[in-house]
Amino acid sequence: IDNEVHIGWIGQTPRRLVDVAEAATYSTTEAEFLDYYRHQLDLLAQMCQEQQYLAIDPPPERKLMNISQQLPAELVLKCMSDARLPCEVRASFTRLMLHLHVVRGSPLSAIRHARLWADIPNEVRVQS
Repeated sequence: IDNEVHIGWIGQTPRRLVDVAEAATYSTTEAEFLDYYRHQLDLLAQMCQEQQYLAIDPPPERKLMNISQQLPAELVLKCMSDARLPCEVRASFTRLMLHLHVVRGSPLSAIRHARLWADIPNEVRVQS
């Protein structure tokens, strides 16, 4: 909405993230809500780091939330640089930027990059 992050519970009107951050300075409930959102950002960043491609760019037929579309790089960058947000929230947006938009590895599973000891020959010879 208006190129800003809005957050809220289901059934409630979403509020601007900066408004929640401001209210968190004097309200324990708002501080807990902001902390919950920060941990959600960290979880999304961890999912992206572990290459959970169903979360990052799911196929359209799956009808799943697409993180890279919901939080485009421009919006994440705006949140990273917004001095009205607490440093912890900005750091969470930075981790998300790194793992969602900057470092995007191949969708190959890690096991394909591993080698079994049984597959490695006992002797290797180099011929010129």
